[in-house]
Amino acid sequence: MHFSIPDTEDCSNETGSYTLFKISINGAHHCSVRYSQLHNLHEQLKNEFGEELPSFPPKKLFNLTSKGVEERRNQLEKYLQIISQNQMIMNSDCLIDFFTNAQQEMFTENEFDVDLLVYLMNYQKIVVNVKSHDQTEDILEKVMDELGLDNNHVYYFGIFLVRKDEVDSIKIVRKLQDFESPYLSLQNANKSEKHRLIIRKSYFELSFEAELYFDKVAVDLLFYQAVDELERGYITPDNESIHILEQLKNKESKLEFLKLVASQKFYGFMHFRSCVINYPEENIKANLKLGNRSLVILYNKKNAEDEIVLKLTRIKCWKVSGMSSYESGNQVTSQLELSIEYLSGKNKLTAINIQTDQAILISMSIQTMVDEILLKKDGKKMKRPSDRQRVRATQFLTRNKSLVKSGSICQNNESETTSLTSNTNMPDYSKNDLFENEDFITNDDL
Repeated sequence: MHFSIPDTEDCSNETGSYTLFKISINGAHHCSVRYSQLHNLHEQLKNEFGEELPSFPPKKLFNLTSKGVEERRNQLEKYLQIISQNQMIMNSDCLIDFFTNAQQEMFTENEFDVDLLVYLMNYQKIVVNVKSHDQTEDILEKVMDELGLDNNHVYYFGIFLVRKDEVDSIKIVRKLQDFESPYLSLQNANKSEKHRLIIRKSYFELSFEAELYFDKVAVDLLFYQAVDELERGYITPDNESIHILEQLKNKESKLEFLKLVASQKFYGFMHFRSCVINYPEENIKANLKLGNRSLVILYNKKNAEDEIVLKLTRIKCWKVSGMSSYESGNQVTSQLELSIEYLSGKNKLTAINIQTDQAILISMSIQTMVDEILLKKDGKKMKRPSDRQRVRATQFLTRNKSLVKSGSICQNNESETTSLTSNTNMPDYSKNDLFENEDFITNDDL
């Protein structure tokens, strides 16, 4: 998870003035909270994890100067970045509830019913009636229940936020996490440009796929995505398979199609365009493909496309710098760079720097592949809905310093709140409307 606090906001109420720290998670503005709220989170985490936690930035007796606020912003950012490296802390009810409640606190309305529109990769629309504050995993489970997917296979898929791209027609922004509400996140993202929610598979490890072949609904979802990626040229079939795949697709022999396409080059990869990279030479314009435990660099060399394969197991470490963020839906642009230390030879580490606005998504995808390797090594299976057992109820400290039970946030904020209204009159979108027509970026269905 990638945390940053790019900005602060000075606020005041009847009790005095205070500062809000604007937290971005995975490149998107998620919430704005006070120091006291983060301190309360730390105290709850300390009760659960004790010495595993880093020290928290200390309280001050007097009001902070602008220099002091900047110092505290930097300290809080480092604190969040440190705890984000501990998977047990990141998966705790305490932390998930905090960021869920903090996002909800930014909006003025109480929770209401809404018809949420989610797309499949064949552009089929699924409309589910949910609460505006429902978390990602609640909505994912509801969508999959509507489709009739086996309950054990729900988390092989995920809900992704996407937007229109001038070249690809669709560009993945990020996978939604459980500490956010898809409805709130979608409305916030739509303030800058039109976005959609799409169901895609959420794994890279191809050995996981065999289990899904016995589930008709899972086969349908995999088939829709494979056909879409094949048509976009993301998958490179060999000459012998091109005609066979076309026949199988036309006959809707989905399982046979999937078994054949799974053997083709770049099946199961994510694709990233318009990157600038310093490897194997400086300032190379390249496209990246990530999958099959590797990062593939595609670039032009002497008027021909060449490729370099970086093995995941030879990546020593990686980091993202120059975090971008969204301030109330408006993107604050900054240059993102993914830095990789790669073991390119015996005892030889090579620094590879990749400049791309999708650096955070690439970093998260690399982490997903690493997690899947460890999952498979330990003989464990993908998470199931039955694994979501809550340990205990948590409390949330609001901006006005009231302690409330998690999930019962009162919408009474003094600043930086956003008004949302439910809109159940969704227009009818076809494939062209969603990905190829300019209607995709209008505000008709906001």
